[in-house]
Amino acid sequence: MPKNLFYAIITARKNSKQIKNKNIQKIGKKNLVENTISIIKKVNFFDKIFCSSDSNRILDIAKKNKIIDIKRPKKLSLDSSKSITSIHHFVKYLKENNFELPKVVFLFQPTSPFVKKKTILSMKRLVIKKKVSSVISCYKIPNKFHYLNQRSLKNGKVKFLYEKMRNKKILKQSKPAVYSHGNLFSFKLKEFLKQNSLTPKPLYSVLLDTFEESIDIDTKEDLRIARALFKKFKFN
Repeated sequence: MPKNLFYAIITARKNSKQIKNKNIQKIGKKNLVENTISIIKKVNFFDKIFCSSDSNRILDIAKKNKIIDIKRPKKLSLDSSKSITSIHHFVKYLKENNFELPKVVFLFQPTSPFVKKKTILSMKRLVIKKKVSSVISCYKIPNKFHYLNQRSLKNGKVKFLYEKMRNKKILKQSKPAVYSHGNLFSFKLKEFLKQNSLTPKPLYSVLLDTFEESIDIDTKEDLRIARALFKKFKFN
């Protein structure tokens, strides 16, 4: 009986509007790509690890760390490019290079540098269940950032975006809990191809228990915060 294969794919394009060479910025002694590779290797259950990028520099880092490198076309590495196109390119690469297709794929993004081993293991235990097609990490949004507290600003005038709903649920206790995506995906490849989605249904989640694990570095301020957290808590 064929083994259920688990593959990890790191997607890390070269350019970013906000931060130059974002995916190879350093946090501590490692850059973000190296940090992600270390996180993946620590869980020690992936059959193969891949890195997809349009950057030769990033791919050299992957090769140095004995990760299978996939050169991604520039047209799939634009600001407007979606993550799903990178995964379709990844699947094409697997087929063209005679790799056995995995049962499950985990998608890692270097801009989330504080992913915990226990989160990955929890997602693995959940995604292999019969009636689960995909699992994502989620973080509970603090009340002060709740969508019912969001406002619009026009000509200096402030207006609540969801004023009627807010008036009905003004108390903290009556506001429904809302969650943001923690930037880690896992999915059964068969269902990804069938539904053409990174989150094929039935979709489940693993809840993150700390703020830092939910961080997604997109701006210079995000990077500054990540470095400060790394220094304070001495991750990895």
